[in-house]
Amino acid sequence: MKKITVFLSTVFFTLFLLGNVNALTITDTTIFTETGTISSEDYVSHGGGKVNKIGDAGFANAGFDWVQWDHQFTFNPAAAVVNSASLTLSFLDDAGKHRVGRGRNAYWVTDPEDRGDEYGAGWTEGWVWDFGEIETGDVTYEIGVEYVVDGALRVQVGGHWITGDFFITQSELTVDYNPVPEPTTMMLFGIGLLGLAGVSRRKK
Repeated sequence: MKKITVFLSTVFFTLFLLGNVNALTITDTTIFTETGTISSEDYVSHGGGKVNKIGDAGFANAGFDWVQWDHQFTFNPAAAVVNSASLTLSFLDDAGKHRVGRGRNAYWVTDPEDRGDEYGAGWTEGWVWDFGEIETGDVTYEIGVEYVVDGALRVQVGGHWITGDFFITQSELTVDYNPVPEPTTMMLFGIGLLGLAGVSRRKK
């Protein structure tokens, strides 16, 4: 009975040590405003007009508008393996509204008959994707882990001022990774394995 108790205790202790090196999650969030981003270091550039409104640049840049930003984070503790990464973009479609007038005299009118189909696209390190028609809500994309191992990811969202009239409110990058085991954890793990080996020999 005593041997069984020691054996089970060693098993649970070893499993506990393994649990301490389980995957960790990093979340980095960029929130957009009319003039930039809440964390100023996230903002890189935009086409014109309001930062958080795609399609607000008018005829500037041949009618194309965009916003570009950086996700920056630190692996703490250091990463041994990056398992996965995803990017969630939050959009607000102002469908059913159109602007009347120009300059300071301009104002918005709600028109239930106006479907306001609006389209956008995104760019980031390594690839381009097409959002299709923009609707209010969140859209999540898988990100290649090779693009986030350095602790940074640059993203750009854009659209034409005629067909891409929508808001971007938030961007959230989520990274799952396994940390490098601490030396103490590795030592204790080794002791646990030795304990298992010792109990196994005694049983024989």
